[in-house]
Amino acid sequence: MKRLFLDFEFNKSQEPNNNPICVSYTAIWEDQQEWGNYWLLDPEEREEFLEVIKEYIEDDFTFVAFYAAAEARSLISLGVKVTNIKWVCLWVEYHMLLNHNHRFSTGKHLIEGKEKILYVPKPKWERTDDDPASQKAETSLVACTYKLCGVNISQENKDAMRDLILENDNWTEEEQAKIMHYCQSDITYLPKILEKIYAFYRKAYSKHDQTNLNQEILLRGKYAALTAEMESSGYPINVTHTRNFSNSVKQIIFEMQKEINDKFEWGPFLIDKKGEKFTQKEKPIREWIARQKHETWLKTEKGAASLSLEAFEKHYSSRGDINVFGNAFTKYLRNKQSLNGFMPKKKGKTLYDSLGSDGRVRPYFGIFRAQSSRSQPSATGYILLKSSWMRCLIEPPRGRTIIAIDYSQQEFLIAGLLSRCEAMLKAYESGDVYLYTGKLAGAIPWKGTKKEYPELRDQFKSTCVAKGTLIYTDSGLKKIEDITSNDLIWDGTAWRSSQGAKYMGRKDVIKVGSCWVTSDHRVLTQEGWKNAESCSRGEWKIQMQRNYRLQGYSVSWTDVWKMARYLGGSCFKGKPSKALYTMRRWLQRGTSLLRKSH
Repeated sequence: MKRLFLDFEFNKSQEPNNNPICVSYTAIWEDQQEWGNYWLLDPEEREEFLEVIKEYIEDDFTFVAFYAAAEARSLISLGVKVTNIKWVCLWVEYHMLLNHNHRFSTGKHLIEGKEKILYVPKPKWERTDDDPASQKAETSLVACTYKLCGVNISQENKDAMRDLILENDNWTEEEQAKIMHYCQSDITYLPKILEKIYAFYRKAYSKHDQTNLNQEILLRGKYAALTAEMESSGYPINVTHTRNFSNSVKQIIFEMQKEINDKFEWGPFLIDKKGEKFTQKEKPIREWIARQKHETWLKTEKGAASLSLEAFEKHYSSRGDINVFGNAFTKYLRNKQSLNGFMPKKKGKTLYDSLGSDGRVRPYFGIFRAQSSRSQPSATGYILLKSSWMRCLIEPPRGRTIIAIDYSQQEFLIAGLLSRCEAMLKAYESGDVYLYTGKLAGAIPWKGTKKEYPELRDQFKSTCVAKGTLIYTDSGLKKIEDITSNDLIWDGTAWRSSQGAKYMGRKDVIKVGSCWVTSDHRVLTQEGWKNAESCSRGEWKIQMQRNYRLQGYSVSWTDVWKMARYLGGSCFKGKPSKALYTMRRWLQRGTSLLRKSH
């Protein structure tokens, strides 16, 4: 296979043109290899590089980069059409190795440039911020090279070079030589990293799945190239309105704190002498938590009750009765979190770090970053991840329209497709899986809506089993309280990921087989899914299998993609699915329509 390994240095990622400074590459095919280095700020070298890169594209080379979206953005800035190129993104593939894979996610890793031992995560309520078992593997080039190749690249040197590149526009000849050498060093280990990744895939994949391996890798690479186009385009905001809003954030937080203080006599916030600023009082809040007697409250490193949003959301809801302090404080923490990114920080980025001079925000998308392999952009630069009312800050120019498309509950849809379960597809087609499940359980009337029964609907996002119940995972039977986000759980039809065990309070339970569960827990029987209380003795039967692969499924993602071609009708006894057909129609037609409107 003909491969071109390349790396760019650039310093204006918030602009449509990210200002490529230099590029290094090495081309490998058959038994031949050639290198190239170009200082792209020199017009002659820039033109020469474009001629060279055109030849590699015409010769059908596969472009390999550590973070392909960034390198593709640099090519876009140079006027190259990147979606016609075959891409391999090593950053994405390294994420594939780490996802639900203790062999790679644990053991020796480089964390902030220092060697550390990572362990299988503890249950969330036993973790602390600095607990080694709470840390996740880093996915930088330095961390990846160390894990796969056993080479420790100097993080200190990379940080110094990055600062030199980002904080300047003019460099001395000596600095230019350092930058060029740094760029070249970034491609040194890329061939070996790719080799190591393929070696693991060959061991982990079945012979059948290996036939689709290259296709899957290139499909992920194509998504990286498409992401580069999205990042180059960005999304428009009303800069004046956004800055006015940012100037009001301090007052908004003050009023939220005052509202809670007025509602609860013991006042969780202390106001200063001038009456202008509140300070959070940790002691009375922790005393309140202690009085609630929650058995699984998250702890700090020193063993005190955590005051984080995550800790409160495990027991309270921002949409619950705000006369309950837990709900009111959860609402405050969530709203405060949504305001992150609008105020200047001593450390960390804000929305304005991603804002270009053209009034468009270009956030880092973090493709395949989530354990579910979704993109995971930072909410700091991506307003669509914040509270929905903040979307009014997104404003297209006159004569233009922005259309937001959200495919909801896709994991449920994919599970339904894989298992060919008509009941699951019927639930998906209803438009709200959780509401539909509540109706099946008899808790919500068949004509009930999400607006009428919001709290009941939320309860059916998860049903409960008792502490001590053994759960079948990809690493064997585990007690429910020991389940972490790294475990895959067999649900009777497929291996599923989860966020780990969640304490849901004290509820009455009944015994089904050898499990103690709540009466509304859904159980897979030979006649289909039933509520636990309606199962007769010996009726339930959950079939198990251990045929799974890297992402927890016994089929490849290529097979899942092929299943999407059933949208509209040939499977499930020829009965068409409206929801599925809508998805196909947008995939095939919506994209072209949007391009035309843009």
